[in-house]
Amino acid sequence: MPNKTSAPRQTIETSLHDKAMFEAMFNSITDAVVFADTERRIVMINPAVYKMFGYSDKELIGQTTEILYVNKQDFSDQGRRRYRTGPEAETAPYEIRYRRKDGTVFLTETLGTQVKDANGVVIGFIAMFRDITERKQSEQALQDSESRIRMIIESALDAIIVIDNNSVIKEWNPRAEAIFGWKSSEIIGQTLMETIISPQYRQAHTQGMENLLKTGKGPILNRRKELTALHKKGYEFPMELTILPLRHDGSWTFSAFVRDLTERKRANDALKESENRFRQAFEDAALGMSIVGLKGQFIQVNDFLCQLLGFSEAELLSMSFPDVTHPDDLQIGLDKMRQMLSGEIKNVWFEKRYVHKLGQTVWVMLSATLLYDECGEPLYFLTQTQDITKRKQAEEKLRASEQELSAILDSMQDTYYRIDNEGCLTRVSPSVRQLLGYSLQQLLGTKLADLYVDPQGRGTFLAEMEKRGGAIENFEAQLRHRDGSIVWVSTNAHYIRDEQGNPIGIEGTARDVSLLKSTEELRSRFGRILDNSTNEIYIFNAETLHFIQVNRGARQNLGYAVREMKELTPLDIKPDFTQESFTELVKPLRQGKQDQVIFQTRHRRKDGSLYPVEIRLQLSRQESPPVFVAFVMDITERTQIEQQLQYMAHHDALTALPNRVLFTDRLSQSLAHAERRNQLVAVLFMDLDRFKLINDTMGHDFGDRALQALAGRLNECVRAGDTVARLGGDEFAIVLDDIASADDVVQIARKILSVLSRSFELDEREFFITTSIGISLFPLDGKDTETLLKHADIAMYRSKDQGRNTYQFYSSDMSAKTFERLSMETNLRHALERKEFILYYQPQIDLLSARVTGVEALLRWQHPDLGLIMPREFIPILEDTGLIIPVGEWVLHNACLQARAWNDTELKPLRMSVNLSSRQFNEPKFVDMLGR
Repeated sequence: MPNKTSAPRQTIETSLHDKAMFEAMFNSITDAVVFADTERRIVMINPAVYKMFGYSDKELIGQTTEILYVNKQDFSDQGRRRYRTGPEAETAPYEIRYRRKDGTVFLTETLGTQVKDANGVVIGFIAMFRDITERKQSEQALQDSESRIRMIIESALDAIIVIDNNSVIKEWNPRAEAIFGWKSSEIIGQTLMETIISPQYRQAHTQGMENLLKTGKGPILNRRKELTALHKKGYEFPMELTILPLRHDGSWTFSAFVRDLTERKRANDALKESENRFRQAFEDAALGMSIVGLKGQFIQVNDFLCQLLGFSEAELLSMSFPDVTHPDDLQIGLDKMRQMLSGEIKNVWFEKRYVHKLGQTVWVMLSATLLYDECGEPLYFLTQTQDITKRKQAEEKLRASEQELSAILDSMQDTYYRIDNEGCLTRVSPSVRQLLGYSLQQLLGTKLADLYVDPQGRGTFLAEMEKRGGAIENFEAQLRHRDGSIVWVSTNAHYIRDEQGNPIGIEGTARDVSLLKSTEELRSRFGRILDNSTNEIYIFNAETLHFIQVNRGARQNLGYAVREMKELTPLDIKPDFTQESFTELVKPLRQGKQDQVIFQTRHRRKDGSLYPVEIRLQLSRQESPPVFVAFVMDITERTQIEQQLQYMAHHDALTALPNRVLFTDRLSQSLAHAERRNQLVAVLFMDLDRFKLINDTMGHDFGDRALQALAGRLNECVRAGDTVARLGGDEFAIVLDDIASADDVVQIARKILSVLSRSFELDEREFFITTSIGISLFPLDGKDTETLLKHADIAMYRSKDQGRNTYQFYSSDMSAKTFERLSMETNLRHALERKEFILYYQPQIDLLSARVTGVEALLRWQHPDLGLIMPREFIPILEDTGLIIPVGEWVLHNACLQARAWNDTELKPLRMSVNLSSRQFNEPKFVDMLGR
């Protein structure tokens, strides 16, 4: 069967006319050539096809060109565009990938065109293939190289400047723009002299360029040199310059690499400063610092480390760290050094012991870091040494304390507990058996929530913990005892936290407060009772003094609401106190010298009115914070009564005049005042003349009213500051202050006598009252109240001796007479019982008959020492003292006995005359006495 491809091939060969010439030419083409018919079946290939694709003639002739394509899509696309019989087929070279026999894919540059016969009919196609893989790779490599070079230039950290042999700038990268301030569009085409060379280097640059162009050599070529450059803004800055020359086609091109040294200079300065600071910090550090060599020798040490170990700097620098390390800790230090040198760890931080020069152990916390040079080679160790000796000692004490704590927990009455985040008990002290009746084994692992009486109790507890920042105090809850009873407990607890501060559990103590709760209930009842008490009860803060609690009785009495009271302090309701005086008042309570302070003051109501109170104030330190408790009694009624009693105690009930007590007090005040001012004070002592007669004749009620009328007249006679007092009975006294002379007293005494000389009238009865006045003067007649009263009394008796209704000033001779009278009065009181009285009978004779008609009984006092005393000397004393009554009765009795005796004799009956005192007639039993 004839070959399908022979006709087209013959046609092609015929069309080429010369077969030999065709074959020679066809086979010599280095590019692969393929002839295909109109159906794109391969008709003929040259040897280069085999070399390019790996297929032989037999493997390709008759196959469609699809066998050469990488995929069908390329085969179809190329068929539509280039292998068409119409005039629209493309003939331009194109690049496309093909696949070799061994499967490798390569890139070709292909030119395909139509083959026509003599009549212009397309009979097939011819395609020429050129393997451009290597070219493409070279082109890509060149492109990549150019891109990399451009990228390097564009992204270089150094400025890259390219100039020609005239110093004209040809290349200017972005870093050059940043360093010099010139945009590439501004500077390219300008010379270095015009732009960036500092004035000081321009002449050297010109000479150098001239020398370079002549000799091809220059002092700054191919080396680094530090110079200064000129910025666009006109300032100079340091730079490092490297120039690489390139000679091409007889001309020079120079590439300059410029590095801005400004930051490096600053960094160097900063480094020097840092080194200085490090050196200063190293020397002045408050912990031991050292630089240790790789073999453990000390290279540098600071003063703190020297003091810590007791060695001098020279001594330590001659030693290595093992020399001062405790033997038991030496190995750990060597191990840490080895681990850092091997790269296992970068730094260490551990506790160790040094041995002080004096032999004692020094505990330290040592941190060490291995430092490296620029090449990464180890240089030395930098160590910091912190003295933790005291901490370790404290830890040792803490361990001992922990042991003691365990012993305490075992014996404490409160129950210690610890729970985890699940709420399970992980530790409980033995006292829990007494609290809840469970053993430790029964409770460990138990959820605490199961012990709450209230199922929500545990949640409430945790909510309070969170609300109070992870700690709680005096939280009260009810727990269930093993026997089923309810136990009130009060707990203090806080979170247990890990190193990051996260809660990992709770620990605390619990105390049985069941009894306390019962007590609180009782206290609550007691509080209600106190709140309803009519007495006022105040509780106020011992520091701020603000009221904390005030009972209803106090609020009602003061007129304040509860809210208003809490804004007040005791000083707001005690107008008689200042801050200083109140502080002084409570000082004994604060110092613990007294348990209670009792005092009286006044309270001020909200409406401003005042009322007296008695306060019992106590300080309660059991409360936190401490408080004052005040029990207050409204003593308005009591004060009124006391004031009334006080008035009654110091005033005469009948006349309302000051009594002897108040008179004495006022006289004492007047004397003190007069002594300070060097003034006179007069004391007037008055005794009413024969006032007993008014009482005896008019009655005591009449006499009392007469005394009241007399008191009114006496008050009219003195000045406002003087004192008129009733000392008792019919005795009155007056204190006259601010007396200039005795004449002032005389005027007042005469005024008193004058005023009393006017008649009194009561119940339509007119009567008169006179008085005898004795006067003593301070300081002439005495300097105390007792002496002045006594001397005024003596002077008063002199007035009576002078006929009454007059006044007398005291004189010293009056005292002797007064003593004499007092002695006589004393003897008179014993004369009757001692039978010293005798009667003399004076005959009464009838003058006409010269007969004795009667006798008059005359009383005489036969004193054992003074002899016979006449009546005129002792009768007035008997009258004044009232002894006249018993003595008069004795006279009557003995006179009658004598008369009877005489009548019983042969004598004629005689009339017996006896003198009687008016006081005897006023005696109610006088008539009965006469009958006896």
